[in-house]
Amino acid sequence: MSGPSREALAWLELLEEGRLVRNQGNTDTWDLAHEAGWAEVTRRRGELVLREDHRAAVEARLDRLWPDWREGAAALRTAGERYTPAGWRRLSDARRRTHLPVALPESLNRRTVAAALRDHSKAGLGEVDLAALGAIAVTHDNLLRLRPHPTLVLERGGASMAASEIVTLCGEVCVTDRAFRAGTRLRGEAPRAILLVENLGVYVDVPLPSGWCAVHVPGWNTRMLAHVRDVWPDTPALLFGDLDPNGVAIARALQSFWPGLRWFIPAFADEYLGRALPGVWPEHIGEVPPMVRVLMERGTWLEQEVFVLDGRLVGELERCVR
Repeated sequence: MSGPSREALAWLELLEEGRLVRNQGNTDTWDLAHEAGWAEVTRRRGELVLREDHRAAVEARLDRLWPDWREGAAALRTAGERYTPAGWRRLSDARRRTHLPVALPESLNRRTVAAALRDHSKAGLGEVDLAALGAIAVTHDNLLRLRPHPTLVLERGGASMAASEIVTLCGEVCVTDRAFRAGTRLRGEAPRAILLVENLGVYVDVPLPSGWCAVHVPGWNTRMLAHVRDVWPDTPALLFGDLDPNGVAIARALQSFWPGLRWFIPAFADEYLGRALPGVWPEHIGEVPPMVRVLMERGTWLEQEVFVLDGRLVGELERCVR
């Protein structure tokens, strides 16, 4: 059965319920029904009622717009749904849930699941959707990117590999969400310190003190960080991010997630005020580091990239953990 347009559903609502209340989605249909004399206004605000002697005209219009409208109307009635886009969407979702393939893999990406159960791959998933999958794991398939310290080892099922070997071949260590789900673990001696880096360019280019581990934190996507935090909970950890409102929000969220995490701002940051960019700060942002307060008062912000090539950066990182 082909899906209906908003206009077709509006005509169906007028036909089946005998009335149509004007809203943003049915304005054109409402106006046409009124102007054609197929429906008349009631005392209730925005309400039309169908004139029975024009029922055939509405049916003819539906025949042109949605040839399967009779089947669609019956399906909506049986499901107890309204003749609206939301009602049709719920009916369609319910049908998709009952037509899932019998044989499914142990895990599926959330986009794949949404495309199978909802209108499109970016639609949200509710409890009823997850229940339809049973024991199938719905994954985000994030990636943990590390510039590892020399003693990091990856282990899984009795096999192990030094991270340095992976770096030789791949340039860094990348572990997928599914690999962690399958049992891959970070092992070996702890790094001297862990540097969480917000922006990709800084993550790949920032010079690291000896024995440090850098972890990429792509903005708000922090799902993979627990794999690092939990294996080395007592290791000093710093966050290196932008000095802007979003950077403040990310820093606070990460500090609540990672006890003891410190926000790294180089002591020489004030020397880069001439590189600051104009920006708007919220009025009530709460307690922030002094450098951030200066930027707020000036209506500016600093991106972390400006510090990367400063020869003092490694010393600043060392000083911060001492």
